[in-house]
Amino acid sequence: MSDDSASIDWSPTSAQKIGAAVGFTIGALAWSQDDVPLAVRVLFPIVYAIACAVIPRMRGIVRYRRAAQFGAHQVAMGAIAAGWLLADRLPSAAVNGAWFVSAGGWWLLTGVVTRRRSM
Repeated sequence: MSDDSASIDWSPTSAQKIGAAVGFTIGALAWSQDDVPLAVRVLFPIVYAIACAVIPRMRGIVRYRRAAQFGAHQVAMGAIAAGWLLADRLPSAAVNGAWFVSAGGWWLLTGVVTRRRSM
């Protein structure tokens, strides 16, 4: 694999397409739960699809500083955690919030390490 980000084909991979389909399905399962607010039910299939589509490429996205893709993932994860909070599902909110924080930490730490290596 080349270290040049410009030489990488960043179009969606099969794994990302499958991840989006799985994410959509996970989000659609919220429709079967009566205690989940309607706004959350509508939002979940979209944000889960976005978050799950990014995950198979997360290492490359962080390594090559693909800010738009990482930002989309973080917005989706924040919406997922907030949705579970609105539905009063604290364990689900905690799990998704933990990944949101972990991914953000990964992004920041990689940026610091990369900057120090280039000095």
